Amino acid sequence: MTKIHNRSRLSMSARRLAALTVLLLAPVVFSGNAAIGQTVAPAEGDDAGLLAFNGTCGTCHTIRDGDNRLGPTLHKIIGRKSAAIEKFSNYSPSMKQANIVWDEKTLDAFIANPEAVVPGHGMQPYAGTSDAGVRTKIIGFLKACESCGPGCPAPKKCTPATGPD
Repeated sequence: MTKIHNRSRLSMSARRLAALTVLLLAPVVFSGNAAIGQTVAPAEGDDAGLLAFNGTCGTCHTIRDGDNRLGPTLHKIIGRKSAAIEKFSNYSPSMKQANIVWDEKTLDAFIANPEAVVPGHGMQPYAGTSDAGVRTKIIGFLKACESCGPGCPAPKKCTPATGPD
């Protein structure tokens, strides 16, 4: 009986080791030749801002003019007043009353902690992104795509994967 118990324990340890190995090696296997622990840059042609936007905002928002989804379009958000898109009817009362003009500073604070900037913002379960680098990439992407819309000069760069081409 003791042998079976030790064998189970060994089997569990082996499974844990295998799972840990997979977790550690997955970034290396899926992103090229890199040493464990080394940061791997996106593949050539990938845009870090687009990836940050898609991973953080793209589920609910687009940057295409007039393309409102669960959240309003973020097309030309910089310089725009909060809750200003007339064709979007799902703003929270708090966002309607916020009276914010979005600039890089207010966007950075909001992306970091929306509840601190606009309590009751209505974007639950989104709680914010603490990584300043990710926020900087998102804001840079939004700025770069201000001219996107019909006839966008860089549709591949400014079209989130969640939106149609």
